[in-house]
Amino acid sequence: MSENYNALIGNFISPPDKFGEVAFYWWIGDKLTKKRLLYQLDKLKNSHVTGLQINYCHTDKGGYSYGLPYQSDPPLFSEKWWKLFGWFMEEAGKRGMSVSLSDYTLATAGQGYIMDKVLSLKPGLNGSVLRCKEINLSCGQVCDFQPDENFISATYFYEDHFEPVPEEKLKGFTHTKTGVLRIVCKEDIKNSLDPMNPDSGKLLADSFFGEFERRFPGKCGKNLNYFFRMNSISIFPVRCGIRILPANSKKEKAMM
Repeated sequence: MSENYNALIGNFISPPDKFGEVAFYWWIGDKLTKKRLLYQLDKLKNSHVTGLQINYCHTDKGGYSYGLPYQSDPPLFSEKWWKLFGWFMEEAGKRGMSVSLSDYTLATAGQGYIMDKVLSLKPGLNGSVLRCKEINLSCGQVCDFQPDENFISATYFYEDHFEPVPEEKLKGFTHTKTGVLRIVCKEDIKNSLDPMNPDSGKLLADSFFGEFERRFPGKCGKNLNYFFRMNSISIFPVRCGIRILPANSKKEKAMM
């Protein structure tokens, strides 16, 4: 017990190299030049900084959820940007730091980046909500509602009773009692993603993390070994050999 305690205390006093601060590293403002970035890397290399998470903040204009991201020079995800990122990753690695890109401002539908790419790859992945339409019917009045592929259910309420109305009987439905016909339908929501669709996670992982894997083969788990995602656990740590779940757990197998 005492040996483990002393080892723990020793690690706090002199942390191993893999432990340190991860900075939010904003790639906005002045032009991103190698000279400028090298100057900053040299300033940070002896400051117990082990990770630099590249971030983009948003403006107050455009976008669906909030303003569109500020642009950088070179532009985000342009070929010049990818080349600069690769160079930056290597230089950071030489100084004992890993790098990543945060999806903050980038992974929300309507922002022009990752989620919009996913939705363009497979239309129909939008999320949806249930809407209830009410039609008041007098005794003997005929319903002219025509159900479509978004129809879920219909129920007729009258006095203290209610009756389910099958889809095939909805068009032309009539009743001997005055009441209210309540029709529930699915409505797709623009700029949204259905998280329950089995293709959503696969396409998102491939569109974002997969692009880094393809452009920088062999770097995953080394100086490209983490990603900060807003409110989610990503598949990337598992691919990179960084365990966030117990080894061989059912969740980890499902993620792989």
